Amino acid sequence: MVRVFGDYAVCWTPSSASADSQDHGVHALHLWHVTDMAAKRELLKADIGWGTLPDYMAQEALESGTLVRLPLED
Repeated sequence: MVRVFGDYAVCWTPSSASADSQDHGVHALHLWHVTDMAAKRELLKADIGWGTLPDYMAQEALESGTLVRLPLED
């Protein structure tokens, strides 16, 4: 099975952040900002884009195959 990932980076941003806040090292042409980690997980599960989640939030979806770990280089 070939898995195609969305073109968007999904980035959690505190709701108190301003429009000119730092990007925290996320460099992408297309970026979704969400203020809720559960919403971020749902966007990632829907293949809207890519991003990171804490292990405890991703574990069930990783086990079911709804989410996959992306291989990253050191």
